[in-house]
Amino acid sequence: MPSQDPLDVGLEQLLLTQGGDIYNQVENRLIRKALEFTKYNQVQAAHHLGITRNVLRHRMKQFGLL
Repeated sequence: MPSQDPLDVGLEQLLLTQGGDIYNQVENRLIRKALEFTKYNQVQAAHHLGITRNVLRHRMKQFGLL
């Protein structure tokens, strides 16, 4: 039996248990983790996420991080 990817397992669990806008919840947590990981260096965080710094800042504003 092949082992499941931990990310897939976690996402499936979220889909089963969480109501509402799961996409925004996941994006919010991912951005926060990327910022923590890079010691809040926005350029590095954006790079790790595969987005531009401007997109990151827009999302940060949406989530009340700026």
